[in-house]
Amino acid sequence: MNHLRFRQYAFDRFYCWGYVEDYFVSPYFIEKPSDRFTQLEVNGQELWENDLIEWRGNLAKVYWSPEFNGWTLLNIQEDLKEIPIGINGIDVDEITIVGNIYQNQDLIKEYLN
Repeated sequence: MNHLRFRQYAFDRFYCWGYVEDYFVSPYFIEKPSDRFTQLEVNGQELWENDLIEWRGNLAKVYWSPEFNGWTLLNIQEDLKEIPIGINGIDVDEITIVGNIYQNQDLIKEYLN
């Protein structure tokens, strides 16, 4: 059963909170932003909000879109164009997780140059 989970990045690591193994774990750091688990997996890896994705040579971050009411890729190289993931969008088999916005700022700079 999938549960609502979140993660926070602090002190060079991620801390998970929410429903973990049928128990509710409180957030560790109130002042830190939290990323949501998308309930999707890419090649056996969990896909989280703010993960960096490579798709057809483009770099994008995973983002919840109120417009699409679902998970999207926010294409960093094409003026932040939103591309839905899943039904009527990109299949998770077409993407690769290459990092996240916290630990891989160098990737963002590299793709923008």
